[in-house]
Amino acid sequence: MNGFVALPTDVQLAIQAVVVAVVAFAIQWVIVAVPWLAFLANYAREWALLLSALLIDFIQNALPTGSDDVSIKLILFILALIGMFVKFAAARQVKGFSQTQP
Repeated sequence: MNGFVALPTDVQLAIQAVVVAVVAFAIQWVIVAVPWLAFLANYAREWALLLSALLIDFIQNALPTGSDDVSIKLILFILALIGMFVKFAAARQVKGFSQTQP
């Protein structure tokens, strides 16, 4: 049975930022596809914060104990990969990732 690996605050905030961005992106995509669901945008932040809290709790309970430093570095590596993907998509001006939207 796994124990509990406490993630540092900065890692928790990074996970929270990723979840907030993904939820906002998903809700905007749904609103574009189904315009009458525009009211969902009012609740995006609350849903994102709830999902990020659940994800952080799940990650902290799922990581193996005994090698906490390695587990935390793995999470940081995954977050770095996500950041590289976002930078790559923004550089390629992928719709939804670029700074200059039409």
